Amino acid sequence: MHTHPAPYQPSLIRPTLAIVKASFLSVVVATLALTTLVLADEDAHKREFTSMHWENPKYMEHPKLGEYSKYKKGEWIKQKSGVYTAEASVDGAPAFLKCTRDSKEYSREAQFYEQLSKPIKPASEICRRIGWASDMFFKKEVDFPTDNQYGCIVMFSESKVKEVYDYIDTTSKHILYWHTMHLIQQMVVGTAYLHCQNIIHADIKPENMLVHHDKEGIQRIKIIDFGVSLDMPPNGKGRMECNTNGYCGPELFKNRDGIVRMTKADGWALGAVIYIYLMQENVYVLPRELLYSGRNKAIYNEIVKRLYKKETYLRDAVRRRIRSTYSDIPKRFALAIDLMEKLMRRKPKDRKSPLDLIAEYADLQIKDKYLGF
Repeated sequence: MHTHPAPYQPSLIRPTLAIVKASFLSVVVATLALTTLVLADEDAHKREFTSMHWENPKYMEHPKLGEYSKYKKGEWIKQKSGVYTAEASVDGAPAFLKCTRDSKEYSREAQFYEQLSKPIKPASEICRRIGWASDMFFKKEVDFPTDNQYGCIVMFSESKVKEVYDYIDTTSKHILYWHTMHLIQQMVVGTAYLHCQNIIHADIKPENMLVHHDKEGIQRIKIIDFGVSLDMPPNGKGRMECNTNGYCGPELFKNRDGIVRMTKADGWALGAVIYIYLMQENVYVLPRELLYSGRNKAIYNEIVKRLYKKETYLRDAVRRRIRSTYSDIPKRFALAIDLMEKLMRRKPKDRKSPLDLIAEYADLQIKDKYLGF
């Protein structure tokens, strides 16, 4: 006896399709409505934030604001990740304001600026000798939360500061090269000073190193932005993430648990900044789809393939670039290349940390040793 398939029943299928369509449309409408609300909320926060005035009594009432009528701020500039910055003045002295809605970033930054404002407790003789590097960080005036969920930090600043990127772009090659070791010495010593304070910067890059001229017209480095910085554990090992494309050592993508030698990872990023100073180009920039793919093994292999075809690849690239301008490599470049190469070795166990370099090259400990070198 043959069985026949059940007859086609459109009355059962069409209502189901109608329900699916209705559900889909409901989801779309709900998503659009939620997006609109989020954007409206963000826009409202932005309007409220940018209209904030220090003389506004609502903010004056906050106990942490104190005598905020003495502050004058310029126009707020929107940065990435919901951060706003503004130039300001404190009793006529230049200042810098940074406000963020990320409570963790605000807390970290306030903590580390507070830590850097105190006299260093030397962990070693070398740390004591580079105590002069304390001037390479802005001094925090005050930090406070606002009524609209921002955390703000006011720091004493310098006038006419430039990011290292801008400095490279706007400075003649002659001046840039003449001051090579003077500025690189400060970068190395400033990073080492952070490590003496048990602080891992974790996002060293040209945008976070500023150049300005002091009263004598001497170029000085300021290291900024501690929003993702970390406390260094006693054994120097801890979990780190890649915070900026192009400044992450290969080991950040190699170890599954993310545990690395933290000072060596900071050092690799510092080496990348030195490379950019000498070459005026990035060490590497990975495609975003690869960098954020979670395929760490593929990322690690790509970095190694690009930078370590042979162990002297980076050194040779810089030497070729300098020889295109100079018939021979001046001493200041030779030293800068040595520092870069030792900071950027592929394997952390073979790599030097900034403090290692200062121990090896004793002249780095002497302030302004390379001025006019």
